[in-house]
Amino acid sequence: MIDLYTWPTPNGRKVSIALEEMGLAYRCHAVNLQEQEQFHPNFLAISPNNKIPAIVDQDTGQSLMESGAYSIADVAIWPWVSRFEWQGIDLADFANVKRWYEVIALRPAVQMGYDQPMYMNDIPKA
Repeated sequence: MIDLYTWPTPNGRKVSIALEEMGLAYRCHAVNLQEQEQFHPNFLAISPNNKIPAIVDQDTGQSLMESGAYSIADVAIWPWVSRFEWQGIDLADFANVKRWYEVIALRPAVQMGYDQPMYMNDIPKA
């Protein structure tokens, strides 16, 4: 079992999406960044640099935080592209990126991982 410590940000979502894509069992724990929970001693014991996401493999006791070691390009970049409206980008201007974004957004694992550790908003439609 993997324990995932995260918050609904692009960096946080890439790991929950990756875990869903790999079909790995995990428990999700919210680390509320607005409440500065990333600085609590219990979390710092897992992630000494106070960054999410962090995971702990309960089978081995190994922990890993803020790493590009559990991602692939699509999973790593898609959560950032999902903020296209916030960034003032019209994906219609980038037909291939729009097509890619929509294909990834339809994946059940992406939809499940996007809402971890809690639902904040619907996946933006391109």
